[in-house]
Amino acid sequence: MSWLRALPLRVVFGIAILLAIIGMHMAVAKPRLPFVLIESFDKAWSLAHDAADRRMTEIEAEAAKPRRGPTLDDVLARMDAELSVVCDAATDLLDTQLATLDSLAPDRRAAALDCTLHHLVAARESLVHANDPAEFAEYDALCERLRDVRRLLG
Repeated sequence: MSWLRALPLRVVFGIAILLAIIGMHMAVAKPRLPFVLIESFDKAWSLAHDAADRRMTEIEAEAAKPRRGPTLDDVLARMDAELSVVCDAATDLLDTQLATLDSLAPDRRAAALDCTLHHLVAARESLVHANDPAEFAEYDALCERLRDVRRLLG
């Protein structure tokens, strides 16, 4: 019966221990490691997703812009202008040389006439096979110029 007399004391002691355990459990900070990791992974994922969205928006904006590089028409126009300058310089040089025809030796004059006839034949062939009206006009003007040179040399 002594055990029965000590029962209330034991119950009070057991409840006190239980209350102490609950109090300590509530007072001590519990690690939230799994929740913290999940939250940090979520933040990292959202940052990466936002960066990828911004980059895709930039790429789409760059693709929508028209290219500012030179077009084929620009390149062809530049080549045409440079060829015109070279042809004008060659024409001026030919006119200068034609002005001094009287001072040529007979053998050099014969060689120049032969060269002129060769180019006149080639220009006539090209004139016959020209498909474009502008090309035809250029070869016709070249043939006329070579005929003038042939007359001067002959």
